[in-house]
Amino acid sequence: MKEGWRCSVKRIIQLIIIAVALLLPMETTFAEESGFSVRPIMPKDQIDSVSYFHFPMTFNEKKTISVLIKNHQKTPTTVQIDSANGFSNPFGNMNYTKEKQTEFSTFLNNKYRLAEFINYDKKITLKPLEEREIQLNIKLPEGVNEGQVLGGIQFQAYINQNNTSSQEENNSAAFGVKVKHRYTIGILIELPKKVSSNLEVKKAAISTDTSVPQIQTEIWNTSPTITKGLSFKYQVFKKGSEKVLFEGTKDLFDFAPVTSMIVPVDWAYKSFQPGKYEVKIALLEKENQKIVKEKINEFKVEKTKVVQYAKKTGENNGVIPSPVLWSNWVYAILIILIIGIFYIGYRLGKSRNKKH
Repeated sequence: MKEGWRCSVKRIIQLIIIAVALLLPMETTFAEESGFSVRPIMPKDQIDSVSYFHFPMTFNEKKTISVLIKNHQKTPTTVQIDSANGFSNPFGNMNYTKEKQTEFSTFLNNKYRLAEFINYDKKITLKPLEEREIQLNIKLPEGVNEGQVLGGIQFQAYINQNNTSSQEENNSAAFGVKVKHRYTIGILIELPKKVSSNLEVKKAAISTDTSVPQIQTEIWNTSPTITKGLSFKYQVFKKGSEKVLFEGTKDLFDFAPVTSMIVPVDWAYKSFQPGKYEVKIALLEKENQKIVKEKINEFKVEKTKVVQYAKKTGENNGVIPSPVLWSNWVYAILIILIIGIFYIGYRLGKSRNKKH
């Protein structure tokens, strides 16, 4: 009996692993696909053993860091190098880009835009299988002497996916497809004066630029330090009413130093109508659920927004279509799938026991 049950449990676990694996995205190894690799050469004052640069610095100091780039191809490769700023990102890890702002984040103090204070060669060409050390020089602007500065260095190359040399030798057309690959190494600089984190909840507004209307709340990290470990709790009301239309809690990802973050929340009420609304927001520490900041923001849904949404979806009555609950249905289907697999496994185990 016990042996049959164990076999059933093993079979269930295998089926669950397969089911979950089918729902997860496939990952590939960067070095195998890109044709080149990049490795940071850690400075002597590296603070900890991480895969990015993390070192102390003052604004009147010049710092040189080095990376090792290797071409794994049998043909020359040109690598483009870009310095990057570190931005807050509501959907995942920090967003590194050479731009001065992103769709969801901007700097509150331009002296902390690290990309502007790194000098380096913008492009290098590596011979076949060549490995080369390159240097980058950092000098922060005057007055930047507290907190942290976050940014990075990005390396990218257009790699030919097909080996077309034999085709070219035969004067035939070559159809090699070039694909861009990018690799980012983060840079976190610790300045002499330590500071405490400070977040401010700013305004909220409605957006209909996405498939489902969103309430977008702007949060500022006014302190030049990375802020972690917070949850975003919200409740939405019609103005003047105590009835909660919809509510929820979502984990906030790390805030980059002195940056803003726009936190989007999907409209989850059954209809989307013009009027005045309120969203009650609380920022909580994940560990102890202590409230760090809270605020009630008023926002207005204009009739033009509802018309825009109606034209986009074809819902003249402002009814929110079922895709708004897509994520909940995914979880429900997954739970039903697991229960079904468990039940099938149980029946299989029971039938085997009867045979024995």
